[in-house]
Amino acid sequence: MMFCYGVTFRLGIYLIEVIHPIIVMCVLTVLFSATVFIASFMTHIWGFLALFGIIFGLIIGMTFMIPVNQCNKYFPGKKLYVNGIILAGTGLGPVIFGQFSYGFINPHSLKPINGYYFGDPELEGLVQGVP
Repeated sequence: MMFCYGVTFRLGIYLIEVIHPIIVMCVLTVLFSATVFIASFMTHIWGFLALFGIIFGLIIGMTFMIPVNQCNKYFPGKKLYVNGIILAGTGLGPVIFGQFSYGFINPHSLKPINGYYFGDPELEGLVQGVP
């Protein structure tokens, strides 16, 4: 698995050397948005895992390295600080927006039954409200 990460990181860096970084980021952003959209229509678990688990992961790996590489070029003496800020932003984004989305979907803080939001009509209404 670490081999895949190394390949995608290097592929992202290679692409920005050949093509402009903004163009590469725009294309990759459209690609990973399309994989999420297409994966939402998958009816078979293996197709979903292949598309969302593998393809999406590879594309995200490429998009992650582009800002790191570009920031390291513009701040050569502050690489550790810049990389730390990028990693912190990558990790804190889901934490902050995860709480926001949970509060948006479940505004009354209904507790699950045995870990699931099934078994009660009110809880199932929450599940049906998730796009």
